[in-house]
Amino acid sequence: MRREDTIINGSYKIGALSSPETMSALNEILSSLDRIQVAELSRPPRQHHPHMIIYEPSHNGDGTQDELLSFMREINGTIPVIAVTKKPDYRKGIDLLRAGIKDYINISEDKAKLYRQIESHYKSWQREQEKKAFQDYSKNIYDFSQIIGRSPQIKQVLEDLKKVIATKNVTVLIRGETGTGKELVAKAIHYNSSNKNYPFVEIACTAIPDTLLESELFGHEKGAFTDAKDKKTGLFEMADNGTIFLDEIGDITPSIQAKLLKVIEEKKFRRLGSVRDIPVNARIISATGADLEHMVENGKFRRDLYYRLNVIPIELPPLRRRKEDVPVLAEYFLQQFNKEYNKEVEAFSNEAMDFLQEYNWPGNVRELKHSIERAVLLVVNGTIKTSHFSIKMNSNETDSRQPHPSNNNHINFNLSVENATLEDVENQLVKNILLHTDGNKTKAAQILKISRPRLDRILKRNRQNS
Repeated sequence: MRREDTIINGSYKIGALSSPETMSALNEILSSLDRIQVAELSRPPRQHHPHMIIYEPSHNGDGTQDELLSFMREINGTIPVIAVTKKPDYRKGIDLLRAGIKDYINISEDKAKLYRQIESHYKSWQREQEKKAFQDYSKNIYDFSQIIGRSPQIKQVLEDLKKVIATKNVTVLIRGETGTGKELVAKAIHYNSSNKNYPFVEIACTAIPDTLLESELFGHEKGAFTDAKDKKTGLFEMADNGTIFLDEIGDITPSIQAKLLKVIEEKKFRRLGSVRDIPVNARIISATGADLEHMVENGKFRRDLYYRLNVIPIELPPLRRRKEDVPVLAEYFLQQFNKEYNKEVEAFSNEAMDFLQEYNWPGNVRELKHSIERAVLLVVNGTIKTSHFSIKMNSNETDSRQPHPSNNNHINFNLSVENATLEDVENQLVKNILLHTDGNKTKAAQILKISRPRLDRILKRNRQNS
């Protein structure tokens, strides 16, 4: 027998130690199964293991049987081995089963059994491949590199996330406005933690009526209430050893708050209508855009539950607080949608980028993403312009927490009528604001409600013209 390469990309590889006649029968039996490759082996493989070995016991004393049995002791439990024969010897079969083979099959009379065995192992392998592919995809999609930004706030978020994944099942509370990426952060925690191979279960607490939320979270027994015709497994039970993500946790009722506190403290719960406790070992990640501290003070949220949920808080800043991240995010979304829609949009015009940085983004990163997507679909000439955005800048749109010039401060323009061009007025305004901020360009840009890059371009133009 000759040895062929058993490593074939994307296929289920079977290494065969058998006669040419048996090889022919094997190929005939497996002809209906796609992605299965059979290769002859002159001896058990040492460097490149196949996914399965089909072994025909030898009677010619060439030592192959002893070598295989020795090899099987090394790989027992990792590579299934099926012995086939045309002349069954059941004593030999018992010895082989004791040595660790999965089955002993008469290939002359029971080809269907061999087919079923191989098909079963093949499908198990397929499921494992699909599971691994999904895990790799999820890790890539929800890798920390997907949390994009260069601002100090985002750097702090990434530092906090490193602490979270280093501590098994610590409870996390993610705070942030709508569209800041709370779900993305929750999934990044899960898929980079030790429980990444277990389920990630999420529920939007506002999307389910209060009367059904308890059943969704904890499940119910048959007959627990009028419409409970069958037993239902709850999300906490489904998330065992994994992660449960409770979005908009501030909207749950006092009754659910009490039951959730019990789960966190005792790591067990009961289905509705049951008297049996079910243990659960899952990381609890909750998220909210609400002011939980204010809710606690007003008696709308349990103080003890708040402290239990807020073991490690992660604050996601709104996009208006980290406008230096807008160009980075915009470029990232541009490349993403270029690829998704097979477009070749080259860049943003200066005016378009200024517009993106001046806008306050009430919908945060989600709104920015959708705006870039629309622009990529509309653009024709390779450059995104301001006209490609559907959003409109509101003249009185400000953020009350940003610095603004005092109402008592005034700017005087000492310009003659001959020199009163729009450019001169702009230059004088910028100069006065910089004097007002003691040269702080970032603060000046905020007061002027323009982006920092636009301010730099104005200053550069002034230097060139002076």
